[in-house]
Amino acid sequence: MKTRERIMKGSAAEVREAVRSTDPASLPLVENYRVRIPDVAFSGSLDLHVGDLTFNLFELPGHIPGGIAVYVPEERVVFTGDIVFHRWKTWLHESDPDKWLDSLDKLRSLDAEVIVPGHGALCPTEYLGEQAGIVTKWVEAVRSAVERGMSEKEAQEAVVCPDPYPIQPGVPLTAEDVDRRTISHLFALEKGRRSGPEA
Repeated sequence: MKTRERIMKGSAAEVREAVRSTDPASLPLVENYRVRIPDVAFSGSLDLHVGDLTFNLFELPGHIPGGIAVYVPEERVVFTGDIVFHRWKTWLHESDPDKWLDSLDKLRSLDAEVIVPGHGALCPTEYLGEQAGIVTKWVEAVRSAVERGMSEKEAQEAVVCPDPYPIQPGVPLTAEDVDRRTISHLFALEKGRRSGPEA
């Protein structure tokens, strides 16, 4: 449902501008792009039955608010979207880390053997712990910068990326660009948390 609402608020011009700023070489691919609103949307979960298989779709927020997973229990396979970056640099620049970690816990509770990640090759569910560790280390690194009184710019220069993996080939941003965006986003989240009603 959140993805449908987000699409409804957007425009073809905004999509083209986003492509222009991040991947100008791909502009011809979106030249005639038109916004297409989804016909089916759901909140919570939705089961689709196709032959002998069940496709259980459920909300999996964290990387973005409207993330979903598709679990096929008969095959013990789960498609996770960008909640899992298998051995490629993890992008957190739009994330809600707390929800991301909750979603990884939810994936651990499934009777699944194989993960089809949003990025990277198929992997076993054991990788979920490593993915959670990357998210947690990013949050801790930026939180430490805030606690030491750094400005956002100082944090971008001082925080050392805790992600051991390289950026995926073909991505239109450099690893440094991704790190700066991640630090900026997590910095704003941490500052907001500290200035909130519980601060």
